[in-house]
Amino acid sequence: MSNRLGKIILCLILCLSLGISGCALPVSSAGEARALAQARQNYRQASLVVSGTCTQVHINANGENCYDFTVEEILAGDSQAGSVIHCLSAMEVGKEYLLYLEDGEDAAHTEDMQGYALVSGEPLALSQGAVTLNGQSISLETLILDMARLDATISAPSALYYYDSLEELAQGADDIFIGQVEEIAPSRDTQFHSQSNGTTVEQVLPASIVTITAFGSTKGALKYGDTVKMVHAPAMNADLINAATLLAEPYSSDQAPELKEGAIYLFFTVNGPDAKQNYIFPVNPMEGFVRIQGDLLLVPYGNRAMADINSLDAAIQAIRACLESIPS
Repeated sequence: MSNRLGKIILCLILCLSLGISGCALPVSSAGEARALAQARQNYRQASLVVSGTCTQVHINANGENCYDFTVEEILAGDSQAGSVIHCLSAMEVGKEYLLYLEDGEDAAHTEDMQGYALVSGEPLALSQGAVTLNGQSISLETLILDMARLDATISAPSALYYYDSLEELAQGADDIFIGQVEEIAPSRDTQFHSQSNGTTVEQVLPASIVTITAFGSTKGALKYGDTVKMVHAPAMNADLINAATLLAEPYSSDQAPELKEGAIYLFFTVNGPDAKQNYIFPVNPMEGFVRIQGDLLLVPYGNRAMADINSLDAAIQAIRACLESIPS
């Protein structure tokens, strides 16, 4: 583990122990405050944040200058030290840079950089422990501390929809799978962040992190034995919107079905909006999971999409029929 990555972990522990509100970062000037705000926006959008060195320049297949960037430290996201990223944005050979990257359309680390796109618009030069952002020098340690503070806040979907039919429910889920609840962490007040159409919402809700082992997947990429972390926040019922009518659903947190450790469920989940945080969410607190006992489905009150289905086999067949009907 690199020294900088160690600092991230230590900073995150510090944030969690002090409470999120106790981790506001002091800034020395209005310019630094603006630079930090821009860095936060970059971080929220990025799926990978790395530092490293430009090692060479070559001409790519399109006849353009292409800059080889060797990853030395992974500050956030999933990559490997020593990986080479090809970037079309100009860099100086031998110099260090900080890159905020978001996923592109194709595989990562491709020749034309379509695997990743620069969030910041250009590589950020890194010199003597500081980067220049919007004409303002800001220390890397300040950015690392702020990344840790941001990681202590869970990025949630901008909206959770309630579905009246199984077809809508199946289409609205990113993953549909059978899984066993291995552990339910104690519920605690958790800071959530969501963003939609340029509007940012910050709120604190009681939530638990649920560890689930997948047994089989009907939709999505989960394989047998995969372990996932699901955020369970029944209080999100307060913002539940009907997908068809766009009207509020009248469910409260007390009406949400409960999860039990060791029990097996049919899950309907959506991915979190931040690729750096490996959390999934129920499609909504009312319809996100249905308990399985043998071949029986114990459909809870408030799950209108599955109210007429009482067996697992019938549910799987109906879900597959719904998914096959979706135009490719």
